[in-house]
Amino acid sequence: MCVCVWSTIQLFSLSLVVSTLYYGGHLVINNLMSGGDLVAFVLYQIELGFALEVCSLLTYVMVLSYILRYRYWRGLLILAWVVVSLK
Repeated sequence: MCVCVWSTIQLFSLSLVVSTLYYGGHLVINNLMSGGDLVAFVLYQIELGFALEVCSLLTYVMVLSYILRYRYWRGLLILAWVVVSLK
């Protein structure tokens, strides 16, 4: 059995794409925006979301390497703060 758990960042990113498509669809129907412009904007939005997600994962990896290198309690507290802030 596979249980998929979505993080808050993924749900927020998906809700942004859905709301953009909803509003952009209305703009395209009313001829206030072309369909190509809407597709380009949504693709840019998806790329930006992916880049932000990678940055958050890199922060997690950097903190983890700090803990493994120095083994300070302060490093463990920083890791706990990063994990809590990602949820």
